[in-house]
Formats: sequence, C-alpha cells, structure tokens
Amino acid sequence: MKFKIVTCQIILLNLLLVPCFGQVLSLGLGQMFYNSKTIVPVVNQYESSNNKPYYSLDLTIIENNRSLIGVELASYKGWVDFNASAETWEGFGSSRTTLFRFSPYLGYIINPDRKFRFIPYFKVIIEQSFITGLSSGKSIVTEIDEPFGYKGTIYIEPIQRIQFAPGVGLMLSWNPIGRLYLLGNIYYTYGYRPFQKYYFEYSYQGVEQPTAEWHANGTGVFATIGLGWKLWNTDKGSKGRR
Repeated sequence: MKFKIVTCQIILLNLLLVPCFGQVLSLGLGQMFYNSKTIVPVVNQYESSNNKPYYSLDLTIIENNRSLIGVELASYKGWVDFNASAETWEGFGSSRTTLFRFSPYLGYIINPDRKFRFIPYFKVIIEQSFITGLSSGKSIVTEIDEPFGYKGTIYIEPIQRIQFAPGVGLMLSWNPIGRLYLLGNIYYTYGYRPFQKYYFEYSYQGVEQPTAEWHANGTGVFATIGLGWKLWNTDKGSKGRR
C-alpha cells in the first residue's frame, strides 16, 4: 500500500515539474452560485439563488494538439439558507464549514493555435469539508419570535465528509503577450452528499408546523476570472498564434 502511494506521488511530482507544452499556472477569484436544497419547506417559502466567494489555483499540465489535461485546487465557505415572506425578516443563512476541492480535468481545445481559445472540459471533483466555528452536531443559530407569525429556533448541523462529484465547464483562455494569460472559467457541479443541514423548529400563527429542513451539498455554478503565467517558454521557434 505504501509503495502504491509513493509511486503515485512520484508520478504526480513528475507531471508538475516536467516542462510540458502548455503548462500555465493561474490564480482565480470568483463566485459560487447556489440554491440550498429544500427537504421540508417552511410556510411561505420562496426560492432565491445566492452567491459566495470562490478561490482557485489552476495548473494546466499537458497540452497536446487539441487535448488539455489540468488540475484545479479550490476553496470556498459552505453556506445553507432559506427565504420566506415575513413581517420583520425574509431569510436566514449560516456557514459552519469550509470546503477544499482537488479537481483533475480533461479539456478539448476548439480553436488551437489562437491567442483566444475556447476549451470545454469535464472534471472529477474530490471535495473535503471541514467544520469551522463549532463542533459536530446541531447548534442553535438564532431564535425567531415574530408576533402573529413565525416563532421557533433555527439550528445548523455541519458535517465533515468527502465526496466525489462530476463537473462540466468552459474555459476561456487569452494569451495577449509573452507568457501572460487571462483566464475565464465557469462550470457546474452536481453534489449529492450534504456538508451542512439547516433546521427550523417553529410554529406559524400559533399552529405547530413540521420541522423545516434544508441541505447544502456543493451543487451549483462556479465562476472565476484569473491571471496565469506560462511556467516554461516552450514556443521558441514555433509559429506565432493569431
């Protein structure tokens, strides 16, 4: 087992260090757009999309004609929330987890040998969540006491776990000068294991209601804009891109 782990580490290190054509290291900043998954709705609930910061470090490892292989390291805070019509508030949200992603991907370059390129890709996301701010188990977020409306307690339950999830996306790559690259990236991930659960134990207008429940599971659209730098100048003597 140890031999297999060491072998994999050596192979990965070689991929990272050998100057393959097309190696570009980039730092991206952007947003995650998500909807919390409703398990049991609250009275007067309405759906609303939200966004939170997303950070990525991307390395294209191998580029061969139209094929591109790379890997992304990324991080974002896990959020779960809900929205409902009320007299004094509209919704509540909270985060008690931080998530890290390691995502190898395979892309297809639609227009190679151009300065501005379109690269659709498929990636496999390995995502690990870590609990931040409190220990595991349900904890109180806030108490709600709205006269003639909602009255109850909101709880959050963070979960430390790992999941493998698919993703599809599009990379826009522009090489304006020298080794400098400007990159735009947008992709969709389908997550299926929750990393946070949200509960609202409440009554509405004096009538007890079933406990409302929402999950956050990593499903959403992730978008970044970043700067990249080609690690090795391997284009000497080749035809310039148009």
